[in-house]
Amino acid sequence: MLEKVITFVAKAYKIDPATLSRHTDFIKDLALDSMKLVESIVEIEDAYNIEIPEKKLFKMKTLGDLADYLEATLSPAVKTAAI
Repeated sequence: MLEKVITFVAKAYKIDPATLSRHTDFIKDLALDSMKLVESIVEIEDAYNIEIPEKKLFKMKTLGDLADYLEATLSPAVKTAAI
């Protein structure tokens, strides 16, 4: 799931995926403000037909946090879908 999150972020923000890791911070490393972060999460929610609660969303600080949440939340069949 981490690879899918990295690929999504790399495409969305035109970043070399080789520079991204599970420890990449949304704010410190990607300089995303809360609005940009929410926009990105909405795209992921739409792709997987899920809703990430705001309480969970704002606790996510890194790409790894997001990937771990998706891994724990999505069914095996849905995990194979592309974002």
